[in-house]
Amino acid sequence: LGSGGFSVVFKAIRDTGEQVALKLLKPGTAGDATARKRMISAARAASAVEHPNLVRVLDFGFSGTSPFIAYEYVPGPDLGELAAGADPPDATAALRIASQVLAALAALHAHGILHRDVKPANVFIDRQGNAKLGDLGLASAARWHAVRLIRLAGRRCRVNMAREPHRL
Repeated sequence: LGSGGFSVVFKAIRDTGEQVALKLLKPGTAGDATARKRMISAARAASAVEHPNLVRVLDFGFSGTSPFIAYEYVPGPDLGELAAGADPPDATAALRIASQVLAALAALHAHGILHRDVKPANVFIDRQGNAKLGDLGLASAARWHAVRLIRLAGRRCRVNMAREPHRL
């Protein structure tokens, strides 16, 4: 179905017969601690929030030492493919899609999670024309970013206050 820097996503079928999007680390990155940590973080972030406009995590685990994530399979194009296609969404559909993506982001933010990779390729459009935001591989805790910004702002203030006034 697709691939990124660390992982590849396949269409697979569970024992129940349900189709899933199975995300695995690429063979060359299976031993990479950063890649494993990112996959685990993505699985935790995505499974922490349930919302109709977020792609659901159905299962998460390890095959040996390599993590995997089974997501709900969303049949249909991603937003980039839809927009570039022969019949792109009209203004009403585009507003509905944007509203649904914003609702998904609001649900993540309410749980203290920043997506950090919102782009058309990560917005999947189902058969009913509804948007589902996926790929939380770069997601992180909003609290961490707030603390970092405060520290950076404090450091900048200290540096600037130490300078001569005419150099500020």
